[in-house]
Amino acid sequence: MTRSSRLGGALALLAVLSVPAAARAQVETGKYTGDAFDGHFISLTFRPEVLVVQSADVGGPVLCTSSMLPDRAKILATSDPLASGLVLSLEPDGFRLGSNPAVNGFGVTYYWVAFRPSAQLAVGSYVATGASSTPISVGFLPVAVLVVPEASYMSTLRTASSGADAYRINGALEGDAITQLNDDGFQVGAIGDVAESGQTYHYLAWAAGRGVAEGGYRGDGNDDRSISEVGFPPEYVLVKGMEASGTSANAAAHRPASIEAGVDLSLAVNTKPPEANNIQALEANGFQVGTHSRVNANGQNYVWLAFANLTDGGTGGSSPDADTSGSLARLSYRASPCGCAGGAGAAFPLLSVLLWTGSQWVRRVRPST
Repeated sequence: MTRSSRLGGALALLAVLSVPAAARAQVETGKYTGDAFDGHFISLTFRPEVLVVQSADVGGPVLCTSSMLPDRAKILATSDPLASGLVLSLEPDGFRLGSNPAVNGFGVTYYWVAFRPSAQLAVGSYVATGASSTPISVGFLPVAVLVVPEASYMSTLRTASSGADAYRINGALEGDAITQLNDDGFQVGAIGDVAESGQTYHYLAWAAGRGVAEGGYRGDGNDDRSISEVGFPPEYVLVKGMEASGTSANAAAHRPASIEAGVDLSLAVNTKPPEANNIQALEANGFQVGTHSRVNANGQNYVWLAFANLTDGGTGGSSPDADTSGSLARLSYRASPCGCAGGAGAAFPLLSVLLWTGSQWVRRVRPST
């Protein structure tokens, strides 16, 4: 069977299978004003597994995960090693900040994104051996993986829709990095960003399911363009261009729901202030992009990740037409060809299959290599 025949048009196939329901992936967002005091506490109703904080002024996003030691975090916009004085701790009811201006400058507004513990989110670490093709087990097939080095290297992202390629979160295509997504996790190559011998690397991996969506699109340069394939109103969206060479425009754009509706403003994985004309809005079924090359250059390929807040009544992709009678759930399979993978200008097909389990869409994506 050829690639084109596998992707030709929409694929419709119905089957009846017994499928266990996946756990909800949940994210919450918010903002606070810094006071420059060590120990500034932000209250939540849960202990975050992953926390991202970024200034509304200048300075890159700060990432802290449950796998990192206390008082250690990574500034994603740089290759600097994990630093202290940023996020002091992730606690059962929130997080505690240091006095570093990247997270707690006096009078500065900061946006935060906090991921709850979930069966759809794996957070962990590994010590690299320097060997190529090293498998990392997370217990499921991920649709997105971010690898964050403790040492002076850049963080690397790969999604199902980026095909065989991985990208620096604030840069360009990176060969021999995250070389494979598989049924039990992912595989890393031998470069320093993911595998310097003896160095520790942290990872975030997300499984498909209710409240988690990923995909891709080709830029057209048109303003106010809606990307409506998410399937739910997102709480948080990240968009990454699939460029072959690194410039400031290569940095991923991201927007939390805590940026007010109607405000054309977006954060980026760089040290610049938030900008307009990137991710302009979060919408009922996706998000809207402007004309900035970071999100919508004509002919450029992009991948996106979207996450729902399922604690506030959001649907997270549920369907009112589900048939869940008896102990069997009806599955609908449909093909969603992206045609946007493979880096700058060069695309190869993907077979993206969305499975309706009766309570959620579960996405499975296989690159056609």
